Amino acid sequence: MFVFCADASVFPMSLLRLCYVCDVPISLPEERRVVLESTARKLKEAKGVDLEVTEDLVNASAGLNLHEVESAAIESWRRHGRFTVEAFTQHKIALLRKHDIEYVEPSHGFEAVGGYAYLKEYVRRRVVDLLRNPGLAAYYGLSVPKGIVMYGIHGTGKTHFARALAKEVGLTMVKLDASQFMRSLVGESEQRVKQVVEIIESLAPVVVFIDEIDQLFVARTEVGAGDSGTFKRVQSTLLEWLSSKERRSFLVGATNLLEHVDPAFVRAGRVDDVVLVLPPDLEARREILHIHTQVVRRMPLADDVDLDEVARETYMWTGGELEQLCKDAASLALEERSPRVTMEHFLRAMKARKINVRRREEEVRRMVEVMSSHENVNQLFLEEALKVFAKSEERAGELLSARLESLLE
Repeated sequence: MFVFCADASVFPMSLLRLCYVCDVPISLPEERRVVLESTARKLKEAKGVDLEVTEDLVNASAGLNLHEVESAAIESWRRHGRFTVEAFTQHKIALLRKHDIEYVEPSHGFEAVGGYAYLKEYVRRRVVDLLRNPGLAAYYGLSVPKGIVMYGIHGTGKTHFARALAKEVGLTMVKLDASQFMRSLVGESEQRVKQVVEIIESLAPVVVFIDEIDQLFVARTEVGAGDSGTFKRVQSTLLEWLSSKERRSFLVGATNLLEHVDPAFVRAGRVDDVVLVLPPDLEARREILHIHTQVVRRMPLADDVDLDEVARETYMWTGGELEQLCKDAASLALEERSPRVTMEHFLRAMKARKINVRRREEEVRRMVEVMSSHENVNQLFLEEALKVFAKSEERAGELLSARLESLLE
């Protein structure tokens, strides 16, 4: 007896043990070629056009089922009068969008990331150089990097950094929000998840940015007993993909709850490193303020604006909060129809957006403790990051809390 279904997991395990389960591929190259050639013949008979089916087209259609291959081919002919690789790429992007996965073409590299020189240099040496030059890694007997996890509080620019990293290595980026992605899969089969993965890989080499990985790769012991099994199947499928030696995508994960992430996700082979992203230090805050007042948006600053002073007064603020501070100051000037954004506007904006420094320090302390006890962490980099942060704040006359100082000691 043969049974065809979209998801074998709907059957009880007692029955599955008696069966041989065969996963049917979404589509094979020879199948896609047949569909493309058949579509070309139909269009020739109906419209009298000659359409060429190349190997590039067959490869570009990877990740699509046969119906989608035909639809993309017809849409390509309608729009361009021929079959184009770009049309198949756009069809895949549209399918990803249905699952709240965003396709991004980054416009700025590390030059647009304020501060974090130690992090940029570390990632440049460990990731960017090897992705740009795989032969360099092979010379030393190393494989091409597979991914990193960025661990830091909300607003520290992890998404912005991932975009910049993609630009540095000359790749596009696929952005996946874990919680939205899971919601999009409600009622979908495991096969649909595999198709999403196959589409992403067909776009490779590509940077895959997964925000809130703690939502998608939560420790299995924390998965609720009431889970229908969908979550575990999705998680298992994604872990299998990340372990594949054939994977050509580079993963960047982001979280502020590393302790809730399944250790299986961050183990070596799936992820090369876990890096701590601290709140911007004094030098970084100066750069971020400059970028958001003079580069990203050119604000008419008054002569009395002292961005160094603003940087000193915003200890433990995140990059996102500093950006909002600049907007708030400009909004105050706009309300008054002031020809210039003055220091008074910045001071008022700061007063209106107070940050609980003690709580922020406590959160950073917790993250450092988690990192210190984590297995897949370069402890030398962690120590260097903390030293750079402490040195910058001391130079500014700031005093770190006794708790943070003890960690540095």
